[in-house]
Amino acid sequence: MNETVRRQSILIATQHEIAHAERELDAVLSIVTRRAQELSEADGAVVEMADGDEMVYRSASGSAAQQIGMRLSRHTSLSGRCVGESRVLSCEDSETDPRVNREACRKVGLRSMVVVPLQFLGQTIGVLKVYSSRPNAFGDAVLPLLEMMVSLIVAAMSAVSEAEARKALSISEARQQTLLRDVLASVTEGKLRLCSCADDLPEPLTPFGQPVTLAERMGLCELRNLAQEAARFAGHPESRQSDIATAASEAGMNAMVHGGGGVARVFTGANGIVRIRVEDHGSGIAMENLPKATLARGFSTKATLGHGLKMMLETSDRLYLLTGPSGTTVVIEQEENPPLPAWLADAFE
Repeated sequence: MNETVRRQSILIATQHEIAHAERELDAVLSIVTRRAQELSEADGAVVEMADGDEMVYRSASGSAAQQIGMRLSRHTSLSGRCVGESRVLSCEDSETDPRVNREACRKVGLRSMVVVPLQFLGQTIGVLKVYSSRPNAFGDAVLPLLEMMVSLIVAAMSAVSEAEARKALSISEARQQTLLRDVLASVTEGKLRLCSCADDLPEPLTPFGQPVTLAERMGLCELRNLAQEAARFAGHPESRQSDIATAASEAGMNAMVHGGGGVARVFTGANGIVRIRVEDHGSGIAMENLPKATLARGFSTKATLGHGLKMMLETSDRLYLLTGPSGTTVVIEQEENPPLPAWLADAFE
């Protein structure tokens, strides 16, 4: 195998290994140091990271494998100089190069080396170094190969940073949703239950009638009548029959106008409970619009479930809301008799 083919095979193998490293930075660094040593036929390879006035061995292979964690002064090492100058530096013979610590090189058996800067987000944060016990061990052909290996490290660091940023954003959004859920539950006296997943929605009870298709203002009257019949069947007084019918109508209207249509189902259960579940596949309602939609009659977000949310809260005992980019599910619940306000219920506990 000639040298060009050998190096191409190593590069291909490196990219394959990194692709299966699952964005684990330490695994990528280990792969790069090992393959960089192989590419350059060096005795050892090291990824050093700048840490204040020191350079830290973050990953190492070959004769340097046992030196991970070792610290060197930035001011007396070629690696430190490389970080400061942000350019490739090489030492052909440590015995005659005044830039290196001759005694330190002798201790590790180093005679020649190449250090390539590792730049991330506009700053030089470390180096990739290969070294040999032989003087003049590295020719010019090695430099572009090492720079390519450094680019693989940078790509891995970018992927890790992006993944960490997404994770942090997800955590932040989850915290915001938890806070919003608690605030909305408080200002609605426990009526509005903001759900984060389908498991948070109440389980269906016994179906009452058939599912109602909501499309182009069709099905709205049928849903209203079915909700009222279910409330009458459950023993609700006339005023509450009218309330649950109004809430169902508002939920159905929103599904049609803002969600492009949907499906409504009515259920009844023990103790006179009536539940109405309305689902659509609209674009959902943005979290930041929920407070206004909850507190302002007639507020519309021009997305799923804007107009009428306040009316639904006023005419039902509880409202479960699950909303997102793939659609919205509303579950309206009413008992035979109005439950005690949350503040009064707490007083009796």
